Amino acid sequence: MKKLFRSLLLLAIFLLASPPSKATGDVSGYLLKTRTLDDRSKCLMFKITKDLTAIKACRNLLRKNPDDLSARLVMGMIRLFQKDWDKARTNFSLAIRIAQKKDNTDMLGIAYNWRGKAAVKQLNLHLALKDFVKAEEICKKNANYPCLLSARQNMAFVLFRRGDYRRAEQLFIRNVKLSKETYNRKEYAAGLLGLSLVQFKVGRIKMACKLLKKSGKLITKLPAKNSARKTYRLLAAKCPNFAAETL
Repeated sequence: MKKLFRSLLLLAIFLLASPPSKATGDVSGYLLKTRTLDDRSKCLMFKITKDLTAIKACRNLLRKNPDDLSARLVMGMIRLFQKDWDKARTNFSLAIRIAQKKDNTDMLGIAYNWRGKAAVKQLNLHLALKDFVKAEEICKKNANYPCLLSARQNMAFVLFRRGDYRRAEQLFIRNVKLSKETYNRKEYAAGLLGLSLVQFKVGRIKMACKLLKKSGKLITKLPAKNSARKTYRLLAAKCPNFAAETL
């Protein structure tokens, strides 16, 4: 028990000191490969490490209790990471049923949001939009702002892909405002980037570049392979006298 406590304490210190990074992954990856953590800790740690050895731990939990909501949700994330979109959606659907059965509305909103992400990967934007709308409704009612911001952001990008630029713009604006009020820098940057995309699409280049520049300082702090950084780099090339060399 003392050994487990020391291991978790070490990981907690790393997580508090900085956002998930290579250093965090190294430490948590080491802990995953040792026997110092129980199955629940190993399973849930996948959200940080993306280490597929977590599959066995999650399966053990679900074998003991098929209604283990957290383990089911993580299994969906694992399948999404493996690009097995159908199994990911199946796991998120099961998580939704479990959350409804347990009347766990916080996890219910999160599960709908993740199932929407799986539908996007399946290129089923109609189903994705329905899930994101449901997630937004639940997360808003629960005042779960990180979930609300994520669901609304996902909804806006789906609307953008469907060519509904007016509604997408409205959602991005609402997200920029709420993320600023709740000090969520990641969603604030994503909202600005989304707004910039809309402005480019409708031909407002000057406004698009202004928004893009505003988001730059925050986006440069994201991991190098992050899709937002890639999008930022592509859009920056369209702006005259815009330096994106920091990316």
